[in-house]
Amino acid sequence: WSTEWGGEFGGLSYDKMIRELSLKYPKIAFDRVDLNFDEAIALPLQGKALAYFIPKTIQQCDRVVSVTPLATGEQTGVSLSVANYRGIAPGAHYGFPKTGLLKLGQPDEVLVDLFSYHPADYAIVGGGWGVEGGGRSVHHNVLVAGTNAVSVDAVGAAIMGFDPTAVAHLALAQRRGFGNADLGPIWTRGNEIEQARRVFRKPANP
Repeated sequence: WSTEWGGEFGGLSYDKMIRELSLKYPKIAFDRVDLNFDEAIALPLQGKALAYFIPKTIQQCDRVVSVTPLATGEQTGVSLSVANYRGIAPGAHYGFPKTGLLKLGQPDEVLVDLFSYHPADYAIVGGGWGVEGGGRSVHHNVLVAGTNAVSVDAVGAAIMGFDPTAVAHLALAQRRGFGNADLGPIWTRGNEIEQARRVFRKPANP
């Protein structure tokens, strides 16, 4: 990955953001970390006879905020907040594109396992652009945000035209007590799901 996007996205630069924030808030230390190469420790997983390498940054941080576009996923149907946790698995240990994770379980199980080490304190999905099908960009200006990542993903999945209870990793996350994949108990503010819905093209091999 790169911290500098050149002319893309209006010249987005994580380094520039850090410099600006450091000037604005001089008493706070800002930094960026590539979790692929961050120092990681193998931690046992509660209830399972296996361990995952987890970056120290994820282990020790006070809060985790997950930010991801509305996107479909070839292996998992949708790729939202919980699926974003594939990104915390260090490539230095699992390879690129992290095929070493396949030895630890089915993709949906692995995602929920990784999520369990430090569930997101706040989750944001959506934005100006999303991804559908095999990687086609789609313009859909909507944001879903909340303090329970599984419920945020359930609403995001429904907006994309999926039944969230049929998304394996969301159903598993609900069974393991991380939130609701069932829309019934989820209270939303702002637009109704039906108002925000745009059916995304399904991936070829969900």
